[in-house]
Amino acid sequence: MDISATVTGLEPLNIDEVKNYLKIDFDEDDLLLNDMITGAREQAEQFTGLSLVEKTIVLFETEYDYEIELPYPEHDEVTKVEINGEDYTNNIQVIGNKEKTVILPVIYDSSSTGDGVEITYTTTGVCPKPIKNALLKNIADWYENRANISEVSGQMISENTIAILTRYMKL
Repeated sequence: MDISATVTGLEPLNIDEVKNYLKIDFDEDDLLLNDMITGAREQAEQFTGLSLVEKTIVLFETEYDYEIELPYPEHDEVTKVEINGEDYTNNIQVIGNKEKTVILPVIYDSSSTGDGVEITYTTTGVCPKPIKNALLKNIADWYENRANISEVSGQMISENTIAILTRYMKL
């Protein structure tokens, strides 16, 4: 399964919220803080399986059955479904809820040959308040220990953040 994502929405936290939380009243660290906002959100998404920011997802699967479970299932709309290069967008049934969404092709010609199925959809990007608080706690931890880090993306999620995020993990 190959997944590509293009962020189309705003981060769940903005620089002013983070600076207020950290009690920072200068602008010299804004670039670092913006990187930390993105890094913390990306790690929380990987940990929970949720999409915390609106994005367009393109999923490509070479081994598939009649049912395809979507990663980041909380979506607004499935905009395209191609099976072996043929458009099936108008011939699908989307079932499920925010924990699990499955695409079912209603009409499918199994004799067609090709590479696989490509599904394009847009996530809603909802970030609950407790997850925002977890992101703030994680950013604060990173910021406090910034002398010991070389890059944000390599940082670990703090134990406090893990405790909060665990409640929101997609099963």
